[in-house]
Amino acid sequence: MADIIFANGIIYKQPRAGAPDFVKGALSFKVEEAIAFLKENEENGWCNVNLLVSKAGKPYAALDTWKPISSYNSTAKNVNNNYVKSNKYNGSGNEEDDMPF
Repeated sequence: MADIIFANGIIYKQPRAGAPDFVKGALSFKVEEAIAFLKENEENGWCNVNLLVSKAGKPYAALDTWKPISSYNSTAKNVNNNYVKSNKYNGSGNEEDDMPF
């Protein structure tokens, strides 16, 4: 597991006691620190941050470092497309004719 990179200047707070169910939390930004953090960690104009809760129950914000494996995604897409192309309904109306065995 990669080291946690805390989102400097971004504070996540759990909902206050008695808050309605639709309130999931609050974010506070220390503007200069948050802007510096975002600029340091942006990729293609984006910076993804996860809102998490520690084992001790304390909420925090951390940089999302997950990256998709592009070769896996393209392979899975090709396998799925090939499956769909090879298993198209033949339109005969007879289910037995559509069975591969």
